[in-house]
Amino acid sequence: MKLNSIRGMVRIPALAALASITSVALIFDASGSSPELLSRFAAVAPLGAQPANDLPERIQDGYVAWKPIAGARGYKVQVRSVDNPDKILSDTTVQKTYMKVDLAVGRYEIRTTPLNDFGRVTVWSAWQPLRIIISRRPELDPESDQALSVNNLTQKQFRFSVTGNHFFKDVTQVVVRDPVSKQKIPVRELDIAEDGRRLVIQLDVAQASQGSYSLELINPFGKTLVRQGFLDVSSRREMGNMALTEYDAYVQDLTRGCRSATKLPDLLIKRCEEHFIVLNLSDRDRTNLYYYLHMTGENYYDRLGAYDFFARNCPPVFAPGEEYMRKRLKSLDEGVDTLEKAHIRRALTAIDSCR
Repeated sequence: MKLNSIRGMVRIPALAALASITSVALIFDASGSSPELLSRFAAVAPLGAQPANDLPERIQDGYVAWKPIAGARGYKVQVRSVDNPDKILSDTTVQKTYMKVDLAVGRYEIRTTPLNDFGRVTVWSAWQPLRIIISRRPELDPESDQALSVNNLTQKQFRFSVTGNHFFKDVTQVVVRDPVSKQKIPVRELDIAEDGRRLVIQLDVAQASQGSYSLELINPFGKTLVRQGFLDVSSRREMGNMALTEYDAYVQDLTRGCRSATKLPDLLIKRCEEHFIVLNLSDRDRTNLYYYLHMTGENYYDRLGAYDFFARNCPPVFAPGEEYMRKRLKSLDEGVDTLEKAHIRRALTAIDSCR
């Protein structure tokens, strides 16, 4: 629901919106500095109490902050002690979305109401816990501290998760950027587990340039974790999904500088000597290319071996190879060696079962 405007009064969001903005926390620097102003950060969901020996006896020059409400002309904020809820410790009117606090270490609750054009209270949110959080540098578990890759020709949104420690819900910021050009990849979704151990991140990689990007996990007071080379973005066309004519054109354009009888493209050669070569079949694209050249070559047994290779190695289906085999099967005359046709049929049957 919304409270309708009367005599020029602004519309104030519903109670549900108020409840979402007053889940606040005071963030304290574990190194001993004063608490940091939270206006740069979103509202903080209540977290478990921190050990008392991590905290000073009193928090001075600290701030609590909340998300702004559209149309509000100010805010009234009240703080009370959990141990004495009938006594309001602070009843403050502010124009900004934060206020200074001076509190002894303890358990508190806070509520907020936006003010209308006449400076009057509209509707109070529910009382929400106000907890003190110790700001520490985020950490990644070893299994999450691994480089990732994405091809933004085929994937516009990239979603992944990491586990670790000291992820604060609605406080920890995530930045993914090229350390050279400073280009940032937009973070479309960020979900942080209540226990602070897991981050789920969704990136919009559609407009990202090719290159290596760093992951930055940022907590208040400069508690930042930076992992260089965390994400590799490529815009390379997926060879395995090309049409046969397109793949053939790609193969014809490959350079062939090695002087060997094989006439293999340089992409497949790791070392070229006068009397021998060392192959480079380090990834699926190279391996598919190698067997595709066998399949389309003149050597009978090379072709049979290539049919069997593509039958054994799916999914994913190598689309140019499948298209070639179907055309090859149709073009073979009845009198042609039935063994080759049998190999093709067996390969195509296997490919169909991979889908």
